[in-house]
Amino acid sequence: MNVSLLQVHNEFATIALVVSFSYLSLIWLLSECGYFLRRFGKQHRPCARPGEDVHQALKLTGRLWDHYRTAALLFLVSFALLANFGRSGWWVSLSLPANIFISCAIAGVVIFFGFKCVQLLRYRTRLGRLLDQHNAVAGQLVEAQLRGNRVFHSVRLGERVLDNVVVGCNGVYTVQVFLPPPGAESVGLATGSLRYQPGGRDVPLQPYTDAVRALRHALAAEISSTLVVLPVVVIPDCRIEPTDRQAPMLVSPQTCMSFVGWQQKSAYLMDEDMTAISAWLAGKSQVNPPGRIRDAIYSLDRQVAWPGLIGN
Repeated sequence: MNVSLLQVHNEFATIALVVSFSYLSLIWLLSECGYFLRRFGKQHRPCARPGEDVHQALKLTGRLWDHYRTAALLFLVSFALLANFGRSGWWVSLSLPANIFISCAIAGVVIFFGFKCVQLLRYRTRLGRLLDQHNAVAGQLVEAQLRGNRVFHSVRLGERVLDNVVVGCNGVYTVQVFLPPPGAESVGLATGSLRYQPGGRDVPLQPYTDAVRALRHALAAEISSTLVVLPVVVIPDCRIEPTDRQAPMLVSPQTCMSFVGWQQKSAYLMDEDMTAISAWLAGKSQVNPPGRIRDAIYSLDRQVAWPGLIGN
């Protein structure tokens, strides 16, 4: 093996990696500065769209994917330019084992970066599927609006987001979309979780039920009265196993309007209560300015798991 040629390649590949990582570091620094500047600026916040957090996650991960592609291009261009026009021999001469170790380290970094890119693309694919389901559910909820109900999308309660909140004379409903894991064929309710089959994989419902509880308390304080909120879970592309439990209600996108016929006298609302609740929800159903990626994906973690290899 030609040790000098291997060392030259190591020199050029190291410089190309430094160029790529310098670019990613600069982008990260600029994004952090922009995040803090936006926090102190005045923001116009229009009403949220269906799946607003998914839109934001797709937007931010799209930028990250563009940066990854640019970094990879910078690496290839830098290495090609150095291989053709670079000056070699400025490193201290190393032994063959040392050069092999450096080559393996460089290859490991490149492979690791490739895995990050693949994970990011898979994550964005699942986000796209989730957004399609949000739009499908929003289309179904148009029927609820035609029946006199008021629908609010992406209602933010602290760090959690309720996908849809429906307010009608017969009560308040929250409609949350959960994307099943790959390979799931059926789903049922277990203690505090969704249980997918085959495999018996459990997905905790506590973040959703905590958000529903927070909504109930906030709305009860708004109208100075007790309030009943029915949680509805929409699960696409999965057979719903029958259950005796009434809450949360498990439905498919095609049957997500089942809650309209729900009858519970303690849940009925007066017209003035509906007006007060709708005004409060309108203030919570607004677009938040884009922040860090971890802020956009935190509320989606139970719906689309964030890949482990990709940093926050």
